[in-house]
Amino acid sequence: MVATAPYARLGLLAPTNRQGSAVRPEAAWSSKTCLATISPRVYRAAMNLRKTSLERAFDLAESGKCSDLSSLRASLKREGYSDFQITGGQLLGQLRSKIKAAKESGRARGE
Repeated sequence: MVATAPYARLGLLAPTNRQGSAVRPEAAWSSKTCLATISPRVYRAAMNLRKTSLERAFDLAESGKCSDLSSLRASLKREGYSDFQITGGQLLGQLRSKIKAAKESGRARGE
């Protein structure tokens, strides 16, 4: 049985095969699976699960992997995200504070 709760929270349909049976997402995207055999509902659900550039920017800032905004932008580009939304004083200030907090928590943990 496949848990459908994560999909329902996102407003998506749970992945199914062509016969309508529920499938595990990792089973739907195995290396042996051809896109032509995947149900359109599974394909749309998988496409919607990728984070936006803005969400990924906040993840990177909170992770402590980036030391400043330029390294955050470089990381986004390296991962295939666009950085055109990463603008504006309020947003940049929030990202800087997240980066600073991640650095301080890393020092507190002794990293």
